[in-house]
Amino acid sequence: MYTTTGFVVSVNPRTNITQIVAWFSKDYRSVVEFNNLVNNTVYPNTVFFIVLGCSVVLSNALVKASTIRLKLMTPQNKSRQTNTSDHHNNDEFTTLSGVLNKKDIHVIKQVVAISISLMATVLVKSVTGLTEVLVPGFSDRGKYLRLYLIVATLCYTCTHVHAGLQLVMYYKFNSQYRRICRDILYCR
Repeated sequence: MYTTTGFVVSVNPRTNITQIVAWFSKDYRSVVEFNNLVNNTVYPNTVFFIVLGCSVVLSNALVKASTIRLKLMTPQNKSRQTNTSDHHNNDEFTTLSGVLNKKDIHVIKQVVAISISLMATVLVKSVTGLTEVLVPGFSDRGKYLRLYLIVATLCYTCTHVHAGLQLVMYYKFNSQYRRICRDILYCR
C-alpha cells in the first residue's frame, strides 16, 4: 500500500506556488481491492470461526472440570450438598444436576453472551465482504452504491453496539469489573 501512494511537493513555475500533491501508481486500485478482500472477507470469517471454536472448547472444558470435581467430592461433602437449604449460598457445593455449579454457569453465560454479540457483528461484516466479492457492482463505486452504503452503516452500527454491549455484559457478569467501574465513577 505504501508503494502505490505517496505525496510530492510540486511547484508551479508560472505562479511560484508550492503544493503538496498525492500520487497513485497504476497498481493502486488492484492493491486496494486485495486489501478490501482480505480485511472484509478473510479476517472476519477467521475471527468468526475462532470465536465459535473457543466458545465450544471453553464450555466443554467447564463441563469436564465440573464433572471431575463432582467425582472427587468426598461423601461428607456430598451429604452437605444435599443438606444445604436454598437460602444458604454455598457456591462450592451447590451444583445443578450434579454437573455445573453456579459459578461455572455464570462464566458460561458471560462467555456465550459476549461470543454471540461478537459473532453477530462479525457475521454481518463477513456477509458484506462475501457479497462484495460475489456481486461485482456491490461496492463504494458500483451499481448498488445505496445498498452498499446501507449495509456498511449497518456494519459500523453493529460494531459500535457490540462495543457498548460488551461493557454492559462485563459489568453484569464480573464483580471485579463492577468494583473498578464504581471506583472510577466515584473517583476513589
